[in-house]
Amino acid sequence: MIVSTARLLLRPPVPGDAAVLSRLMTKEVSHRTASWPYPLSEAAAEAKLREVIAAERAHRSFARLITQREDGTPMGWLVVALVNDAPRTGSLGYWLGTAFHRQGYLSEALMPFVQAAISALQIERLEAGVQATNAASVALLKKLGMQFIGPQMHYVPAREREEAADFYAMDCHSAVNPSR
Repeated sequence: MIVSTARLLLRPPVPGDAAVLSRLMTKEVSHRTASWPYPLSEAAAEAKLREVIAAERAHRSFARLITQREDGTPMGWLVVALVNDAPRTGSLGYWLGTAFHRQGYLSEALMPFVQAAISALQIERLEAGVQATNAASVALLKKLGMQFIGPQMHYVPAREREEAADFYAMDCHSAVNPSR
């Protein structure tokens, strides 16, 4: 399923996206993500894509490549993955290539993406972790309707260590029916 907004198409990823994702994954972008390392080789990006695609086929995740509607230029990544130890709970992750920061793309993409992910995965709760110093992501999560839960230590595969993050969560019913 492709999710469409005024300026964006959010499409399912394919293994052929590995080259562009490895180029978009700069040190600055990786520093803000938990699961995308830097440097990211094309082979590592392809392996990650194959893993995510398999998880989506198994109804364990919902991932989309953020692309420009006008010309299909890949810009970044969105994913909701089921949390193994929490029933009917998804974990939200996202990033944009540096050239696409501060242009409102994630603000535009997040709500329709989250609504599609909730529907596809049938989740009841959505969680996200963010570095406390990442004011732009904190603002996005709040705009989405997520509430601050508190700080937690969590394992960050991109850097193979535990790191502190502020966690946010929301009841998915409010995302599907925002008027309530």
